[in-house]
Amino acid sequence: MNQGVFIVDHSKCSGCRTCEVICSLSKAKRINLSKSRIHVLKWDYEGLDFPHVFQQCTLPYCIVSCPSEAISIDEKTNARVVDEGKCTGCKTCVNSCPFKAITVYEETALICDLCNGKPKCVEYCPTKAIIYVPMTWNGLMEKTQASVKLLKALRRFDEILRQ
Repeated sequence: MNQGVFIVDHSKCSGCRTCEVICSLSKAKRINLSKSRIHVLKWDYEGLDFPHVFQQCTLPYCIVSCPSEAISIDEKTNARVVDEGKCTGCKTCVNSCPFKAITVYEETALICDLCNGKPKCVEYCPTKAIIYVPMTWNGLMEKTQASVKLLKALRRFDEILRQ
């Protein structure tokens, strides 16, 4: 399977947290948002909600930095996966992630494993604020445009705070 990219359109996110619920239900077999691999960040002052997703980096610092070699790449899905038997919960991967998209729960790193290539957060997002597309030129351009849109919203937020 070719690697894909998550594209998040924050303007479509309603803040419903369905993505967090379905992720925790899928992975932990119960609803526990602390066990979700995706988190909705909220800035109430600006009225901004957006899903914060693990980026499946091409150069995965989490893998390189893990002292117990607990993180690897799944050959089938190209997802980064954690071997819970090897993970010590040291948080080196958390600190090395440039997107701060890794969390640790009960001494185990939680990283999006792409749900065997079909991310459930994408499937169940009622507003389609999250999509997962092949890493092609068009996919990367869509991701860039979504990132620019988010940065503009954050810049507006920053300007308001400075007033």
